[in-house]
Amino acid sequence: MRTQAGGLYARVSMLEKSVESLRNTMEGNQGMIVRLASLDTRVNEVLQNLLMQRDKHIGDRGQDLSNVQNSLQALKDIVDTIFNTTQRIEYVEETLLDMQVSIEDIKKQQNKGNQ
Repeated sequence: MRTQAGGLYARVSMLEKSVESLRNTMEGNQGMIVRLASLDTRVNEVLQNLLMQRDKHIGDRGQDLSNVQNSLQALKDIVDTIFNTTQRIEYVEETLLDMQVSIEDIKKQQNKGNQ
């Protein structure tokens, strides 16, 4: 009976050690769970921050694209204005040349008439 009791005590002692080991493991796991939850929260915060930055950059690029398109349109308008002005100047030059030729013809006719 003593042998059986001794074996029983040994088994109970092993069970107590196993229970204590499980408690320690569970406490460690609970600490790990708390740390993982904290890490998860921080990762989500960083992710949200990155998403906001991405959205802001996309918005900025859209605004930049709009600005570039407006600038290109303004440049096109300026080029068109320069082209039209150049054509008008050429027309005025041609008209002045025609007038000069006409004036010279009139002067020649007057000179012939005076002689």
